[in-house]
Amino acid sequence: MTGLEGTGALLRLALRRDRFVLPAWILVVGLIVWAQGSALAEVMPTHQDRVAYASTFGASAAARMFGPIDGPSLGSVFMIKMFVFVAIVIAIFSSMLVVRHTRRNEDTGRLELVLATAVGRRASHVSALLLALIAAIGFGVATFLALLAHDGVDHSGALIVALSWAGIGITFAGLAALVGQVASSSRMTNSIVGIFVAISFVLQSAGSVLGDVSSDGLSIRIGAASWLSPIGWGQLAYPFSQQRWWALSLYAGAFVASGAIALALADRRDFGRGMIPEGRGRSEASRSLSGPLGLALRLDRSAIVGWVLGTVAMGATGGAFANSMGDFVGSNSQAQRIFEALGGASAITDALLSIMTTYVTLM
Repeated sequence: MTGLEGTGALLRLALRRDRFVLPAWILVVGLIVWAQGSALAEVMPTHQDRVAYASTFGASAAARMFGPIDGPSLGSVFMIKMFVFVAIVIAIFSSMLVVRHTRRNEDTGRLELVLATAVGRRASHVSALLLALIAAIGFGVATFLALLAHDGVDHSGALIVALSWAGIGITFAGLAALVGQVASSSRMTNSIVGIFVAISFVLQSAGSVLGDVSSDGLSIRIGAASWLSPIGWGQLAYPFSQQRWWALSLYAGAFVASGAIALALADRRDFGRGMIPEGRGRSEASRSLSGPLGLALRLDRSAIVGWVLGTVAMGATGGAFANSMGDFVGSNSQAQRIFEALGGASAITDALLSIMTTYVTLM
């Protein structure tokens, strides 16, 4: 007995269960990439426009929080504007997808009924990881086609970007499977993985901010911190300049390693419980737990506090940077023209606040 009996049946069941959700997410992400690319191509149609844009962002460490500069090509501009945002969306979706079909099923008792049939204990985890792999392939194909829809985007660079986004999906899917063996519930699993997504964003930002900018200000040698971030690995591939294909192997290695460890831990923990035991708690409940609202707040208090603090921190960072946007653009007339094309005289600040609103809304 390998514990994998019934994996195919569970995978088909999962695909049927998510037959509307999964294609919808893939389609929406593809449309976001296409729409953002179309807007950028319209605002920056010439090489000179993109040079001004890249040099303006390369001159500010704060601006590089959202991605490093990789040259003045159209694809490089796409990387600055879109890579981190799409990466976070795919990371959150992929991790929650795995949790939904593993620990969430344990919490509801659904998986216990399934395991009472001719299904191995490892089957649910393997089928969930395979489902995440299918989703990652879908994201990769959709985003690759969306990037190719724009003239001037290097095809091999677009492929590296799409594979990086797919790799981020499987990496956080494997991480979710691993954390699900340690955490005591699906809620805790989602909260911990969410923290890892935030840490990954911070590390890639540190790598971009602390990197060495080239003499012409149009590219950057990414700092070492990005090597610790799955989001940063795709940027370290330098898709539109050096094209380090080997960097993509980090995603495959992380997925295989985390998945293997998750399966090993699944054989050793008690069903419905995590490797970390839950606290015994008090013998009597407080009055706040006498109703459903109090219970809901108690169960999700860690997630609520964590997401609120993260959102406030991101908003504070963006607000502080928005106050200095005028000085950031400075006397660069081409850069000013680009920002004004986005919406008028106040568009320099508005453009940044629009980006921050997108991130905060996602959170």
